[in-house]
Amino acid sequence: MKAVYVSEPGKLEVIEKEMPEIKKETEVLVKITAAGICGSDIHIFHGTHAYATYPRIIGHEAAAL
Repeated sequence: MKAVYVSEPGKLEVIEKEMPEIKKETEVLVKITAAGICGSDIHIFHGTHAYATYPRIIGHEAAAL
């Protein structure tokens, strides 16, 4: 699967990650069909997010089927 990876402020790349595995019967796997960028992601990229640590995978605004 693809992920947006910020290794340090100002340095962003799209990387390939392994697909997560379902480990409990209460978990599900969904196929993300669209994603958005929020203010937190912008601050993380610019290095102005007070709580961000690096490296980090960003993105939590998703839509799935």
